[in-house]
This record gives sequence, structure tokens and C-alpha cells, in this order.
Amino acid sequence: MKMQRQKKKMVLLSVGVLLLSAVLWWSEKNETILSEDASLLRGENGTGEYEAELLLEIDETEETEWIVIVPEQRMTKKEEEALLAGAIAEIEAEFAGKNESLENIKDKVNIRSGYQDGKVIAEWEFSNHGLIAESGFIDEDAMEAESEMVEANVHLTCEDSNLIHEFYFIVCKKEKSEEELFYEKLNQFISESGKTEGAEFLRLPTELEGHSLIWKDKESYLPLQVLILGMVVVMLLPALEAEREKEVRKKREEQLMREYPELVNKLALLLGAGMTLQGAWRQVTTKYTEKRANGQNETSVVYEEMLITQREIESGKGEVRAYEAFGERCGLPKYRKLSSYLIQNMKKGNRGLCELLEREAAESFAERKNMAQQYGEEVGTKLLLPMLLMLGIVIFVIMVPAVISFQLGVS
Repeated sequence: MKMQRQKKKMVLLSVGVLLLSAVLWWSEKNETILSEDASLLRGENGTGEYEAELLLEIDETEETEWIVIVPEQRMTKKEEEALLAGAIAEIEAEFAGKNESLENIKDKVNIRSGYQDGKVIAEWEFSNHGLIAESGFIDEDAMEAESEMVEANVHLTCEDSNLIHEFYFIVCKKEKSEEELFYEKLNQFISESGKTEGAEFLRLPTELEGHSLIWKDKESYLPLQVLILGMVVVMLLPALEAEREKEVRKKREEQLMREYPELVNKLALLLGAGMTLQGAWRQVTTKYTEKRANGQNETSVVYEEMLITQREIESGKGEVRAYEAFGERCGLPKYRKLSSYLIQNMKKGNRGLCELLEREAAESFAERKNMAQQYGEEVGTKLLLPMLLMLGIVIFVIMVPAVISFQLGVS
């Protein structure tokens, strides 16, 4: 299984290296912009100029870096005139927009600053400057009558050619509905009431044009929103707390599993040296307490449980019951098995216990080693995706300039 994962990683990395090399080769190949007769290809009109980084060698002397600004292609006079004519045709076709005609303009008109794919620049001027906005919307407040004729002058520029296109259109006010007229009068009435001098309050009308008006404070839904949000939080709290407890329990179990081989090995060594079980237990807890006092050790879950067991024994609780409680508090099968070994030792003596603990320690160390290897392989597998993402970013950074150069006609 391990060999298969390593082979998979090697294949993926090899494919990534090959792809990166191919992209670099293709990019370098497409960046060759100088032809054999020392000519640089100019981009099509409208694509803009670009910089060509070259090496200059004069009389076979040392090469010098040289940057040449390559301008875009220039249009002929006929091409410029054709584009200007096309821009005028576009303006005549789309200026009215959704309106019926130029003689009845009520809604937004279409105004653009560029035509013919941006090759023709347009600047607009209207006889009534405040009536038509740059976005094409109509401000009826700027109209003095129900309809108004407006002259439009469009200054068109295409490279060296210029042209002024003039045309007229009529702007008409929209017909307002009864509801719109009513609200307009209501706003006017409130505005006039606010101009009353010396008035402490603004009097709102209770009747207007035969309609009764009832004014109310707008209800605030903030308290209800806060209540609902609070109820949601309260309902989610148990789930969040349970998830947090689950995470804490998981970390505690992982720490117990890591510390188990070391604990069993210590007890086996001390018992093999001739100490009693209680003496070995006391020795382990004493060493842990001293190191904790000197700041040499971090808090250990299993040794803290051993301290509790030691205090229970010293306070008069039987050793058998104390060791049983130790296994139950730790909660893992391995610790329950260790607890049963210790209880058997209390009943049958130390004979055979050292061998059991040594065998248990060896098996536990092997299991911990396998767990560490498995965890390392999982981490390595998880890193494959970020590595592939980084490779994609590198390819993107290299490809974008190459594609742009290709679109500009640079080969």
C-alpha cells in the first residue's frame, strides 16, 4: 500500500514537471518576435503598442539589451473615412433606443463614447446641457415646456480624421398617472408646510383632494429579528457544545494512545527492578510531579489520572478499586486491559506481570509507529492538491503573457 502511494506521488510529480516544461518551451517559442530580416510585426490597429526586448550587437562587439517600442498599424485615409461613416450609421440606428422615434423621445437614449469597436471616439454636446445626462437619462425638471427640440453635436475622431455629426430630436414629457400626480402634489404640500415660519411641528395633511390620509409610525422589526437570532443561537448551542466536547474527547484519546507505550514500559522496567506495583506507581507519579513543578513537562492526561489513583490509594481506597477506577476514567480498551493486568498482579503476585507488560509495551510501540506512518502518508496525500493548485497558478502566470502576445499577432 505504501509503495503504491509513493508510485502515485512520483507519477503525479513527473506529469507536473513534464507539463511545466512543455508550457515553458511553448512560451519561449512563441516569444520569438524578431524575423530573419530584422523586422518586428506591428499589431493590428486598435491593439496598441508593445515593447520588444532585444539584444543589440554592433560590429560584433558585446551584446547590449535594447527595448524597442513597436507601434500599432496605422489606417489609410479611406479606412478612417469608412469607420467614421460606420459610426454615424451606428448612432442613427441606436440613439433612439426604446423610444418610438427621434420626434418623440421620452425614455433613455443610447449614448456611447466609442463606436466601430472602439476605433472611433465620440464626444457629445447638446443644446440643452442639463436635459440629457452622460448615461442617456432624461431630466424632465430641466424642461421648460411639455416638449423641447434638442440639437445634438457628435464630435467623431478616428486617428487623424475628424467629423462633426449633427442631428435634432424632440424630447417630450411622460404622461403621469393619477397616482403619480397625487404623490407629486402630496410632496409639494408637505414641502410648503415645512416653509412655515415659527412652527414647532410639521403638520402632515389628513385630507388631500378628497382622499383621507392616515399617518402611522413605521414598525421596527429589530426586536423580533434579535429574538429569532437569539433563539437560533440557543438551539445551536447544544450542538456546538457537543461538537466541542467531541473534539476535546478526541484529542484526549489521541494523547492517551500516544502515552500508553511509555507508561507500560516504565512500569515494566520498575517492576523488573524489584519494586512493588504500588512503589512503581508512586515512583512514576513523583517524577512527573517534580518535572511539572520545574516546568520541564507539559500536562499529561495519563499521569494526571495516575496522580488521582495515587491519592485515592493514600486516602484509604483499596488498590483494586483504585486501579479499576483508573481504567474506567481513561476509557480506552488498552487502559482497561492494563487495569486488569494490575488487578491480576494484586491477586497472583508479580510473577509473569513484567513479561506481560514488556510484550504489551512492544506491541504498543509498534502500533504507535504504524499510526505515525499512516498519519504521515495522509498528510502527504493531502498536500498533493495544494501542490497541483500551485502548479496550475504557475502555468497560468506563464500562459497569460504568451496568449496575450499571440493575440497581438506576435510570433
